[in-house]
Amino acid sequence: MADYQRKINTEVAFTPSDPSLTNYMWKVNGIQESTSQIFKKTFATIGNQTISLEGSNSCGSCTPQSKTINIVEEL
Repeated sequence: MADYQRKINTEVAFTPSDPSLTNYMWKVNGIQESTSQIFKKTFATIGNQTISLEGSNSCGSCTPQSKTINIVEEL
């Protein structure tokens, strides 16, 4: 089940919930998409998309976080 829904072809922004992170690796459905602190993506396909963040800080790697977003035709 998706964590939330967004309309197709609408930009979605993702931000890390851990303020101690200094390195970021954002993935969509397991494929690396960005190393920016804030990740923005426009989804052009309807259906569930899993967005995950693998981050690190001065202490090393942190626990990966992920959310599932359901992209729909209309909200």
